[in-house]
Amino acid sequence: DRVLEFCLEGYRNDGNKLLNYIEGLKKPDSKPTKTTDNIKEEVQALSGENAQKYIILEPIAFDVAEIETEQIFKKQIVGNENSTVSGLINKLENSDWVKDGLKYLPTQIETENETCPFCQEQTISSQLLQSIKEYFDESYEADLTILKEFRKQYAEAIQLIPDKSTFESNPKFENHKKDFEIKYNEFTKVVSENLKLIDDKIKTPSIQITLKSSDTALSEINGIIENINEQVKEHNKKIDQKETALNELKIDFWNIMRWEYDQTISSYISDKAQSQRTISGLNLAIGKLDSDIQNHREESVEHQNETVNHKGT
Repeated sequence: DRVLEFCLEGYRNDGNKLLNYIEGLKKPDSKPTKTTDNIKEEVQALSGENAQKYIILEPIAFDVAEIETEQIFKKQIVGNENSTVSGLINKLENSDWVKDGLKYLPTQIETENETCPFCQEQTISSQLLQSIKEYFDESYEADLTILKEFRKQYAEAIQLIPDKSTFESNPKFENHKKDFEIKYNEFTKVVSENLKLIDDKIKTPSIQITLKSSDTALSEINGIIENINEQVKEHNKKIDQKETALNELKIDFWNIMRWEYDQTISSYISDKAQSQRTISGLNLAIGKLDSDIQNHREESVEHQNETVNHKGT
């Protein structure tokens, strides 16, 4: 394993040195926040071909959000009340239906009545056609033009929203994938539904609609993008200080090992200390025994010398 080889660097051919190093490690005060998988990812990102800086992601821009609060969407857009057909159209309570029928009539009626697009009888005279046109006056058309312009701007802004793949290609995206997809889908759903409502309003200007605000959804998704960028900046900083970063990862790795194998290491250290105390006691006993033997030897030699001297006299 590449990470293990990296962390064992300097100890691979010296088991005693590694053992002494592990014994000397102090157990962390709290459980390490990183995992060995995190260490593996970061070492790989800082090694070999992967040792390159990542691009900062651009936040999603949606500069037409103010359109969502425009009062014209709540306005009941109707025609000229002074037109001679206003009473009839109001009675029908569907001016949009009448407006839609105009596209099936010629711009001018010269001689005979034209066929009505609704009842299919030849009842549309030039005077009636003019009255209907007067009902849909400049004010009506101006409001409709505004709606269409808002629709154009809103649709263009939606087209400029980056595809998810733009963000998924970033190596730091994976840790935020689930949250990002949820917020991205929420945001795109809001603006898509708003566009449909605007289309409904253009088709039927007399209805009132309320567009949902996309501000919260946009803010949340850009917050996730900012979190990704913070990790990208941290990675790029480590690339600039590669050796320091790798050494810190090595420390992180051994802290994880010391925490996870605390029971085994502590038991070993305790047993070793006990063994060392036992060995020390045995060495003292052996030393005392050696001293006693030496004393006995010296006494024996002394007695022998005394016996020899006594016989000589």
